[in-house]
Amino acid sequence: NLCDGDVTSFIANSGLSTSNNSYVWSFGQSGQVVNSVLNAGSNDISLIVENLNNLCRDTIKEIIEIFPKPIANFISTEVCLGDKTIFYDNSSNNVSEWAYNFGDGIGVSANQDTEYTYYSPGIFNVNLNVISNMGCESNIVQEVVVHHIPLVDFMIESHCEGKGNIFTNTSSV
Repeated sequence: NLCDGDVTSFIANSGLSTSNNSYVWSFGQSGQVVNSVLNAGSNDISLIVENLNNLCRDTIKEIIEIFPKPIANFISTEVCLGDKTIFYDNSSNNVSEWAYNFGDGIGVSANQDTEYTYYSPGIFNVNLNVISNMGCESNIVQEVVVHHIPLVDFMIESHCEGKGNIFTNTSSV
């Protein structure tokens, strides 16, 4: 199938024994082999072939369907290390295949909605590649944040009974 934004190649054949022919396409190009980027939807394409030896000509018309690309998108949760990051598909309705790459060199998934647990904190570039029911492809890359787990600690300066103790926070993130 042909998808929006793809280059479409056209090859004309006159069926004539002479190569002294003119080829004119409805989208403004001339030649036996041409390329064009057509609009999504139905495109009425015509080709006029003219034998330059005797000026006889003929026209052929075809409808070329160009399918829209899907829109890849997802929403994810921001988590702390050890928690599952949940990925919710937010792509267009014409998607039939999903491929997540979680950006850590390890994790992948082909599920529409999925979850993944990262082994280290950081910012990960997650790629979602989608394919529509007509075979058109699109992708998106978004950052996903996995936070460090805080290290909780404190010190106690002990005093005698009745004097109170002093607690000092020594936690870190």
